Amino acid sequence: PGKKLVDAIHKAGLKVIMDVVYNHTAEDANERNLDARFSFNGLAPRYYYRTCGNIPVSENGYNTCAWKGLDEPRCGKCYSNGSGCGNEFRSESPMGRKFILDSLTYWATEYKIDGFRFDLMGLMDVETMTLAAKRLQEIDENIILYGEPWTAGPTPILALAKGMQRERGFGVFNNSFRDALRGSPFGVEENFLMDGGRLGAVKRGIMGSIDDFASGPTEAITISN
Repeated sequence: PGKKLVDAIHKAGLKVIMDVVYNHTAEDANERNLDARFSFNGLAPRYYYRTCGNIPVSENGYNTCAWKGLDEPRCGKCYSNGSGCGNEFRSESPMGRKFILDSLTYWATEYKIDGFRFDLMGLMDVETMTLAAKRLQEIDENIILYGEPWTAGPTPILALAKGMQRERGFGVFNNSFRDALRGSPFGVEENFLMDGGRLGAVKRGIMGSIDDFASGPTEAITISN
């Protein structure tokens, strides 16, 4: 049914963009509850997730273990939670990266998906995203790839932010334009719609952010939600 649906949408002259969430899973944080191991911990406990065991010190230099000092052996059980959902998928791990690349390839080849929108792409390491863009563009040079260049909390990796997508084959949401237009969702500030402020940021957004963080307008997804 899924393939028929995509085919019908294509026949109507439309494209299909699939929302993908590779940044976390619904893994139960209670590792003693073996019946709850229904995600990647069932394959290799802790391997597919960022923990204080595989990333003892973050890119920003903070201790990722809640129970041990910076110079002490890690407990290995502290899960990073930049997703706000209890864990982070370790996209930079060899098998984690393989899973992401293989699944994207499957959707693009078997279902003929036209593009992918990455939830919390800030938690994806930039090398995996670059490899994904390269592989998918070999399948379809017109494939569309973009995502959210932010996280939902602190992460031990270098978060994929606006500007890091330059010349890598994928785009990012332009929340700078959104905030300049109607204000930030995290507080009260000057904005264009309410008081005519931040005109320069609005103009840069309309121009595709080519004078800001993008190499070309296709790298910036201009939003105003």
